[in-house]
Amino acid sequence: MEQSRKKMKFEFLFERYFSNFPKILLTNLVFFIPLFVGLTLCYYIMSMDSLLLTVLSLIPLMTLVFPFYAGVVMVCRNIARGDEQVKVFSTFFKGVKENFKKFLIYGNSLLDFAHKHIFVGSVRA
Repeated sequence: MEQSRKKMKFEFLFERYFSNFPKILLTNLVFFIPLFVGLTLCYYIMSMDSLLLTVLSLIPLMTLVFPFYAGVVMVCRNIARGDEQVKVFSTFFKGVKENFKKFLIYGNSLLDFAHKHIFVGSVRA
């Protein structure tokens, strides 16, 4: 007599994660390209030793990286929902196109938070 046991939710999570690990890895590699370009631009701008340029160096990072993060979110969301056939590139760029403005605003709000609490806060101290 074989008893079938009901899987717990975390078992489904691990099953989806490990069965789709190559897709998640490819998604992060695609995301790494704009991240590398943005960080490189920030590094070269910040090497000019000016506080204004240091703050302005976050703008390329924000405009290049945060909209592409929408693609990572879209692919991971589809995998978490249990979609069997997730096409990484098409889903990634579809997520970037559909959510570009939303994630650009998200990047702006993070940049504003960083400016108010990190840069201004460190000057007052």
